[in-house]
Amino acid sequence: IKAARVVGDRLKEKGKDRQMICRGPEREFLAWLHKTKIEQDIPRGVLVDIPDDIQTVSNELRVGRDIVVL
Repeated sequence: IKAARVVGDRLKEKGKDRQMICRGPEREFLAWLHKTKIEQDIPRGVLVDIPDDIQTVSNELRVGRDIVVL
C-alpha cells in the first residue's frame, strides 16, 4: 500500500481542487480536475491510499477516481 497523510485543507481553484499531502520531503498535492466530475472531501490528518496508476504532473497527483481513506 502506498499511503500519504492529508495535511492541508481543500483549495478550490479555477478548473481544479487541490489538497496538500505528505509522503516525503517534497510538497505534493492531490488534484481533482472539475472536468472529471469527482467531488471528494477528505479531512486533514487522515491517511489515504495512493493508487499505482495515478497521473503525476509537476507536484500534483491527478485523481481519476475516489481516493480510499485508510
